[in-house]
Amino acid sequence: MTENVRFLRKMCALTDVFFAVICDDQFFVKITPRGEAAFPDLPKAPPYEGAKDSLLVEDVEDRERMTGLVRVTCEALRSRHQKKRRNDHAL
Repeated sequence: MTENVRFLRKMCALTDVFFAVICDDQFFVKITPRGEAAFPDLPKAPPYEGAKDSLLVEDVEDRERMTGLVRVTCEALRSRHQKKRRNDHAL
């Protein structure tokens, strides 16, 4: 297993939010409006047949950029989840 794959798996395991998958040795991150705005140059592709598009991170060597994308994406997904919880409690 390469150093980068170990790094990616560790990043995925350290969050409490499902934000990414590794498929066929490629790293895919869930699309959020904040992630798209911060990283508009990342291509979109489905990680597997029948899946929704995700942001495809082709340069996994750029840890600073990857860390920024993961941070922005996880924050957006957490806030979305918290808003949904608040709305569920309001019913």
